[in-house]
Amino acid sequence: MPEHNVMSWTAIISGYSQRVGKEEEAIKLFVKMVQHGKVKPNQFTYSSILKACASLSNPVMGEQVHAHVVKAGLSLVTHVGNSCVSMYSRSGRMDDARKVFDYLYERNLISWNTILDGYARNSDTQEAFTFFEHIESMGIEPTDFTFSSLLSAAASLGTMGKGVET
Repeated sequence: MPEHNVMSWTAIISGYSQRVGKEEEAIKLFVKMVQHGKVKPNQFTYSSILKACASLSNPVMGEQVHAHVVKAGLSLVTHVGNSCVSMYSRSGRMDDARKVFDYLYERNLISWNTILDGYARNSDTQEAFTFFEHIESMGIEPTDFTFSSLLSAAASLGTMGKGVET
């Protein structure tokens, strides 16, 4: 059987990362890939494994993957950074999520929605609305996801009046 290349490793890791209940398998396979040493993970591998870490709220593994990302020189790649922001925010580590967000060279709507949703998930309604104001001031068109995150933040504190205003 031929040796795996980065695409085959990543495809399998990504598949496991996207299936509920299979995230641990993704992590095991990633560890095996790194230990194998013949194939280096790429930006898509890292995004996939960070998704698994986020789904499991596994900040220890996520932090180790983030260190690999930095070492590989991929920390400025927007979708990898977005995955790091998501992983940290889903683990309740908003200070780390914010550091990664602030470090991003280029931010897209997904970047803004991810950090806003992180603050909403972690019951920091004020910060979520502050990020929404940044989105609006930059002329970025909010999405249904943006509004859903804001309404979730407002509902968590019983401030639905604020949510209706947006």
